[in-house]
Amino acid sequence: MNIEIFHKFSNRIDADLTKEENLLKQIQIADSINFIESLDTNFKLIECTSYPLNIFQKDTNRFGVLFYELAIIDNEFLFPNIHNHYATSFYKEQIGIDEFWFVFVEDKVHKKQSDYFQFIEKHQLKYKFDSFYLFNYQDKVNRKLK
Repeated sequence: MNIEIFHKFSNRIDADLTKEENLLKQIQIADSINFIESLDTNFKLIECTSYPLNIFQKDTNRFGVLFYELAIIDNEFLFPNIHNHYATSFYKEQIGIDEFWFVFVEDKVHKKQSDYFQFIEKHQLKYKFDSFYLFNYQDKVNRKLK
């Protein structure tokens, strides 16, 4: 992970956040950096501290990326409704996003691919996001699901 980029975005974290919220933001920054480093080094991290949606850019295209930790998938009530707010055409237009991506994050891949598709269907995510990825944090491997 690029430590300079991590420091740059860590310094932007709101000082009023709780210790736990601060840690979650640091994880979000690390996920963002590791994801784009393993996906394509031509991607640039634009924003990841102001809201849960991460913004990446490649050439002139901007991508809004929402990371979802698979560790809490089994606790359905914890699934945030954040995607309803950020993955909209209005928001897409407001911040100049070309595509929305949903990224499942996991240390070790242990679920069947059908589990991811069931989750996507259950939460009607296919209507909100253009692409779905599985990101293995441990091995720094991305796999496009759709």
